[in-house]
Order: sequence, then C-alpha cells, then structure tokens
Amino acid sequence: MRAETDHLFAADGETLTPTELVRGPWDHGLLHGGAVCGALGWASERAVAATDPDRELVLCRLTTEILRPVPVAPLRYRASVDRCGRRSRVVSAELWLDDRCVARSSSQWARARADRERDATCDPAVPLRPTVVTDPGAGDIGYPRPGFNCDVFELRCLIGSTEEPGPGVVWARMKTALMAGEPVGPVQLVATVSDLGNAVGWQHSPAGEPMVNPDVTLQLLRYPRGEWVCLDAHCRTTASGIGMMETTLWDGDGRFGLALSTIMESPLPLAIDLPDRQVE
Repeated sequence: MRAETDHLFAADGETLTPTELVRGPWDHGLLHGGAVCGALGWASERAVAATDPDRELVLCRLTTEILRPVPVAPLRYRASVDRCGRRSRVVSAELWLDDRCVARSSSQWARARADRERDATCDPAVPLRPTVVTDPGAGDIGYPRPGFNCDVFELRCLIGSTEEPGPGVVWARMKTALMAGEPVGPVQLVATVSDLGNAVGWQHSPAGEPMVNPDVTLQLLRYPRGEWVCLDAHCRTTASGIGMMETTLWDGDGRFGLALSTIMESPLPLAIDLPDRQVE
C-alpha cells in the first residue's frame, strides 16, 4: 500500500497532527522514533530562528528522550531558548499529549564563521552508494504500510538491511516532507534520520530479547551536503540487557556526524516478528 500523503506532520499553531507515515514497527498506533526526533528538531530550529534572523547559528547537538510511547494523535509542541549567548544557543523542546510530556529534547547551536571556507574535499573512505533500491516492505516483516520504515525514506543497502540483524551500512534519502508545505532542510533531514541507525544496526540482546532505544543523541561537525545520508551502524550490548547503538553519518564528501543511542531490552511486546538470531 502506498502512502496517500507526502508529509509526516501538519502544523497548526502549537499542534502537530501526524499522518500514517509516522507509524513505527513496535506498535502501529505509535510514532516511530525518527518522527519524534524530526518533530523536536523542527521545533528547536524554529525557536532558534526567532533569535537568529540571519541564520548564522548551526545545530551541533540534538539529544532526544522518548519519555513514554508516543501515540499517533495530535500533539502540542513547546520550544524555548534556555541560553541566548553571543555565539551559542541552548534550546529545549517538548511534545505533549493532553497534560503529559511524552518526549523532549535539548540542543546546542553555535555561530558558524562565515568568513572561513569549509573543506569540501571528498573523503576517499566514503561508503559506496548502491544503485539498487531496497524495499523494507517486500519481505515478511509486518511493517505498517504506509509507515515510517517503508515509506518515508528511499533506502539503498550496502551491508545488511533493516530486516536483518546488524551491523549495517545503508544510504537513505527522504522521499517525503517532514512538515506539510515545507521543504526538507538539513536540520529536518538529520533529525529525522538520526534514529534510523537503530533499524540498520539492531541486534537482539545476549538473552535473545528485542532491544529498544529510549533516546538518541545527534552530534554534528557540519550539515550534510545533498539529500543522501549514509548510516554505518553497530550496537554494543552487555549481559545485563543494556547497551548502545553507534552510528557514523556520512554524505558524499565524508563523515559529518555521529548518532548515539541507549538500547535496552524492550519492556513492550513487538508488533512485528524479527529474525531469530542472537548477537554474535
């Protein structure tokens, strides 16, 4: 089934109304973590823009915490500048369902030196981008259609895929807008893609249980150049059922950032069946 919409959210005042494209694999009635990260990144960028009309500040770090499962329902957002310095901003953003905060973020923004030319030399270690498009919905994993994993990104898998345990290396390009009527800028792109490494590099815990990430920290050296982002993801787990997912972010010129997530054995039942394979 193809999506009948071309965006994840529609904004009306302080309310974000999600479409079916936000749906994730844990429960088809819950938002994918990438949709949550994207919405909070968008809200944070709006708050910064209100204090930086010349758009000299760039995102350096975005930490998103999912406090509880976020349902596919209208959400209120809040964003505020906590620190407004001469060369930096610290911004907080939140998503609310009725009287409950369901997700929040903190971000660091810094003033870039426009008088210094950025190095655009291509890194020879950039992973190759395959020509074959991967369709996560073509297999027997019960992803929601339409939904985030299958319909928001065009995926080209170099190593592994989202349907098999990691590590993996996958190129991704957003096919849809994050917000209705708005082009996808670099902040929206990297915020929305930042959680995708958890789908690329996932593993079961040493006890054989599925693992979920309650947070994502995105750290950037610069913004991606172009619409394609490569995610080189692998996880590290412990016998205690916790671990971390490390994702290196590339574009056609080289490495531009990292995404790091806490992972833990899932307290929720999965709505999909993952391949039965233990961590090696």
